Amino acid sequence: MKTLDLVFEKPTELLEPSSNHRGAVPRDIMLVINWQDEEIYAETKDPGDRFIAGTRWAGIEDAYILPSNVNAALLREWVEEEVVPRAQP
Repeated sequence: MKTLDLVFEKPTELLEPSSNHRGAVPRDIMLVINWQDEEIYAETKDPGDRFIAGTRWAGIEDAYILPSNVNAALLREWVEEEVVPRAQP
């Protein structure tokens, strides 16, 4: 598994205001595991967004909502230590 887009310098780099709630609600932070491409990456999504990526619908990837206080600067280390070993076949 490759960890992509998980290199952040500030702990709060993944915090973004929701576009639907005028900044009152933060966007969901998601850890995505793409089983086909063997990639792990982070993305953000508006909490009210009901869109599901085709790759998730087909079971090619899974996405997990992380707590909004996740330390982005430590995320890659945690993923490499805790998630990657569990994601290996």
